[in-house]
Amino acid sequence: MDVSVIIVNYNTKKLLTDCLRSIYERTKGIDFEVIVSDNGSADGSIEMIKADFPQVVLLENNENLGFGKANNVAAKIAKGKYLFFLNSDTLLLNNAVKIFFDEAEKINSGEKKVFLGCLLCDEVGNVVHSYEKFTPPAKGVFRCVIQTYPVLSKLSAFCRRKKAQFRHFSNINEKDVQFIIGADLFCLSSDFMKINGFDEQFFMFFEDDDLCRRASDCGIKCRIISEPKIVHLESRSTKVKSRKIQFFEKSFLIYAGRYYSIFASMEIRLFFIIYSVFRIFDFRFTIRERFEMLNNILR
Repeated sequence: MDVSVIIVNYNTKKLLTDCLRSIYERTKGIDFEVIVSDNGSADGSIEMIKADFPQVVLLENNENLGFGKANNVAAKIAKGKYLFFLNSDTLLLNNAVKIFFDEAEKINSGEKKVFLGCLLCDEVGNVVHSYEKFTPPAKGVFRCVIQTYPVLSKLSAFCRRKKAQFRHFSNINEKDVQFIIGADLFCLSSDFMKINGFDEQFFMFFEDDDLCRRASDCGIKCRIISEPKIVHLESRSTKVKSRKIQFFEKSFLIYAGRYYSIFASMEIRLFFIIYSVFRIFDFRFTIRERFEMLNNILR
């Protein structure tokens, strides 16, 4: 088999339906399978898959394993030479799976090894967040803060510069980058297994950055190509959720401890302790949520 498309699902029935439909409608000329690793959804996702997409390999995890672990579970049973990790909130607009496969075969036939991604776009065709540099300390802290105060992202000069970079690259065929976001990641199954897959310490967030760092250490490049066309329907909700904040901050602290100096890591933890104490007075959250977020940092 050529490609195993792996999708992690958690209560995204409507998005998943549209994603699966786009895969089967657009993918031609290649031997592929789709594996859905379901993290205990209770919204009818499992019933929908069994009724409408019986050809899907369905893994019922019966609990929320997190993004990285659910992908790893699927990767272990995948039959494809290549793995294509795809978010459930994506839509294929062309034969992206075949395009990725052909490009990967061309590159991997030599000594080079690559992870591939593409320039994701929104519903109206604007290029959106698709790749990044490895996260430096200040940026990591800022990304955590905007989870609590998302309005800051609209004021960020960094965000405006990044949008301009994406627009500039939209006319370029390919670009080597430091890491590809986990919404669309195409790689050799053997390379993924060689670096032991996603680190399951990261329940959500930063697992893609960490994976690509470890790939880079093994001589595997990350490359964005422009020919595959995929829409990424990123969440536009302005509601701030305490659980998401906890997952984000805990993952960043793990990442900081692994890749930053001891001094920088200690500074970041101290900042979050002070920040979490300040957040006790944020009345958007319940009293329980406020103290859970503080305890999340102290653990």
